[in-house]
Amino acid sequence: LTKAGQVWECYRDQNKTKQRDNVVIKEIEMIKMRKDIDHLIKNYFFTRSGLAKALDVAPKVLRDFVVENVTPQDAKFYLMHDKIKTIKKQIKEAEEYQPNGKKS
Repeated sequence: LTKAGQVWECYRDQNKTKQRDNVVIKEIEMIKMRKDIDHLIKNYFFTRSGLAKALDVAPKVLRDFVVENVTPQDAKFYLMHDKIKTIKKQIKEAEEYQPNGKKS
């Protein structure tokens, strides 16, 4: 192989490794997300459709993800992942909120 060919092969192999790592991370994050979703529904939203609205996804997408264990497309996955993080942060801030700025 030429020098350029060797560099390209190295780049391609690194890219394949990154893709495999992303798949593993996505699978692990989906486990956490399902647990978060169950907790949020039980304690804050009470319905999947209410949480779906907050996550900006169709109720079917959320149902398929939680009930049927369907892996969402990347765009929906990252949208849901980011929104769940935001909701959890907002809930934590709301629970720690003290009127008049008092610390507990």
